[in-house]
Amino acid sequence: MKIPNWDKRSIFTSNLLNPAFCGEVIRKTIVQYCKDSGKEGLPFSLAFFILPIILHKQTRNLLPKTKRTKLHEWLTNNEELKLIIVPRIKYLTPYTRESLLFLYGHRIIEFNTEGEIVPVITRSKKFHEDYTEEIADIFNNAGKLGTWINTFPSEKITYTFFGIKP
Repeated sequence: MKIPNWDKRSIFTSNLLNPAFCGEVIRKTIVQYCKDSGKEGLPFSLAFFILPIILHKQTRNLLPKTKRTKLHEWLTNNEELKLIIVPRIKYLTPYTRESLLFLYGHRIIEFNTEGEIVPVITRSKKFHEDYTEEIADIFNNAGKLGTWINTFPSEKITYTFFGIKP
């Protein structure tokens, strides 16, 4: 899928899927992943799970309360997720790429020699003094997802659990 030019995007798409906002969601996930794992960066391919899980409220609400819940358990307990996340990943892939390019262009992230996404800026200014409840929930869960991704098996197995051929 190709992303429409800005003048062709709906107001909803322009607001929700703009690269600054989506980039901040991705950045928060990466920062928390690195903090919890002690690793330098997030494997590039795992970045494509962030927006499909975090931006969809019902999926976000299904995130496990503890990192002890394994990915395969979560998917077994929520079978319908495999059916809805995969099309969302495909739809949001161009927006994830656009957001990563935005972050890279603004020197907020970089890529190491292993192809991992490394946060350069680990703290960000608030978008507004007071987030809406929805935005606060999105950002809070982006961090939780970063913690949880740290427990995922290898990238290849993670994709296989979702029924995606890596």
